Amino acid sequence: STAEVGIYSVAVNVGEKIWLVTAALSQVAFPGISGSTGAEAAAKTSRISRQSVLLGVVTGAVVGVTSLFGIRLLFGTPYEGAVLLLLLLIPGIVIQPVSRAVDVYIAGHRKQPLLAAAIPLVIVVAGLPLYIGAIRAYGAGGAAAGTSVIYVLQALLAAFVFRRMSGCRFSSLFPTTRHFRSLPAACRSFRHHLNPRSVTQRSGRGR
Repeated sequence: STAEVGIYSVAVNVGEKIWLVTAALSQVAFPGISGSTGAEAAAKTSRISRQSVLLGVVTGAVVGVTSLFGIRLLFGTPYEGAVLLLLLLIPGIVIQPVSRAVDVYIAGHRKQPLLAAAIPLVIVVAGLPLYIGAIRAYGAGGAAAGTSVIYVLQALLAAFVFRRMSGCRFSSLFPTTRHFRSLPAACRSFRHHLNPRSVTQRSGRGR
């Protein structure tokens, strides 16, 4: 219905704030990954992926908790349903940086853009029937959950391809408990990557 579309749009709009935080790190990492040697590029890809997911988890937790009262305050009572949809979207948004980091590695470092493009295409084609079925059965809730499932499957496929191409462990792309304990250091690294001088230096080395 039109109402469900409006509520879903609110959830997506709020969820995009998490995406913006993690996407910034992936974008500025492109010169460093594409201009590095094989082992160094793989290590940087793993590190950027872990840090992005880590920041996504923290940002997602903050946005999720804030949405419990924030969506009602900002959009009104009719949009309270967006809270559940947002909570369903957050897992997929949080894990999406894995796919982006691997995409940079494959397209930028290994110079195989068609392979990078094939990963999401395969998942979308394979998951489309499930996605449509979820929407028909559960409406906007099915769309939100289906979107998260597709993002998770895409991240897993990207991690599998990365392992085959780089020889790194599958788990190297995902943060562990140890990484969560080192969150302050990850935040400092994030600020370093966003520093314009740092970006310029990495771009110069990549030439």
